[in-house]
Amino acid sequence: MDKKIGFSLTGGGISLWKKDTREKISKKAKERWNNISDEKRKEFAEKIRIANLGKKLTEEHKRKISESQKGMKRKEGTGKNISLRKKEEFRKRAKRKILCLETNETFYTAQEAEEVMKKRFPKINKDGIKRILNNKQKTCGGLHFKYIPID
Repeated sequence: MDKKIGFSLTGGGISLWKKDTREKISKKAKERWNNISDEKRKEFAEKIRIANLGKKLTEEHKRKISESQKGMKRKEGTGKNISLRKKEEFRKRAKRKILCLETNETFYTAQEAEEVMKKRFPKINKDGIKRILNNKQKTCGGLHFKYIPID
C-alpha cells in the first residue's frame, strides 16, 4: 500500500482492464438486463425504493440529479401519465365528491371543478369552492357546492 495513493493500485480514472475487456463486460451486463422480465425489474425497483425511503438528499445532490436529467429523452406524455395515475389513485381512496347544485356535475377535487367549469363561469376558483365546502362562503362565481358521499 502506497500512503499517497491508498489501497487503490492506480490513480483515479485509470482502469485495470483493457478497453475491449470493458466493452465485453458492458455488453454482457446489458444483455443480462435486457433478458430480465418486467416482473423482476419491478421487483428490483421496489427494493431500491424501499432502501431509499426516508433518506434526505442534500441540496447539492438534488441539483446534481436535476442537471443529470436535463436533456434526457422521455417517452411521450410521461409527466401526463404520472399525474393521471395519481388522480386515479386519489379517486380510489376518495370518500366523497363535490356536487355543483346548479349544474348537477360532480368532481373529486375543487381543482378539477375549477378546471372543468372555468370556461363557462370565469369567476370560479378552487379556493372559493373550498370556502363554500367549509361553510365560510355561500357562493363562488354565482354557484353553490356541497359534499356528497360516494356510492
